[in-house]
Amino acid sequence: MTTKNASGPIVATETQKTTMNGHSFKPNRMKSESLDAQRQKAQEAIQAAEADLLRLQEEEQSEIVAQRARLGQVRETHLMDAENFRAVARQETDEEEKRTLLRLAREDEQRAFEIGQELGLDQSQPDRGEEKPRLPLLKRPVVALLQVVGILAAIAFCYRQFIGLQTYIQGLNEKLPVEKHLQPYDITSIQKFFFEKLVVFSDLPVALAILFLIVPFMGFYVLPVLRSKKDFYTEFNEELTPWQRSLITTIFCLGLLFFLALSHSVKP
Repeated sequence: MTTKNASGPIVATETQKTTMNGHSFKPNRMKSESLDAQRQKAQEAIQAAEADLLRLQEEEQSEIVAQRARLGQVRETHLMDAENFRAVARQETDEEEKRTLLRLAREDEQRAFEIGQELGLDQSQPDRGEEKPRLPLLKRPVVALLQVVGILAAIAFCYRQFIGLQTYIQGLNEKLPVEKHLQPYDITSIQKFFFEKLVVFSDLPVALAILFLIVPFMGFYVLPVLRSKKDFYTEFNEELTPWQRSLITTIFCLGLLFFLALSHSVKP
């Protein structure tokens, strides 16, 4: 390369070079190659970071889906438990146990509702109010006493009417000819009534004795004084549903009324 010197003739000069370890290179070229290498490493680091970020996002999304699935399963379990508690409560006769079952059902429904809110589900607000037990107007001993008093009052009323009508009929007979006399019931009718009851109460132990002779296990099953896990009274109160108890009670009452009706046909 030639250059023109200000103080002399034109002289030829060589472009400046740098020598390192016996090799000559241009400084600008070395700098450019170093920047390219750094840029390449930075791009690779960015790509690796983006890949890690994408993997983390996918793992996070998978964890969210799995968590929602677990919460949904827990919610369904609470709803099923609540329904089971209410089903058992409908069959329960003990009021205290029934209130406990209903309280457990409401607690499960509340937990299911809270999980549904967390999942963003559209659901109705559960009933949080306590179901107040229906209080009877009177306590059982008072009701039993009133029943006994009512029955005795009805018997006394009927007896007074019976005697009053007997006196009235006898008074009419005094004004009528003998052939037109009416035949009122008298004390012999009362005697016949008690004779019928004697037959009824006598037949009960006889029937039980016959039952023990023919099928003794049935006799032990229905005998009131024998209480075990396999007797009629225990199973009636603890194992039967309300509908079954109502049906058996109705059949028993109808059979008892039919038995009492037949007792009126006995004659001294």
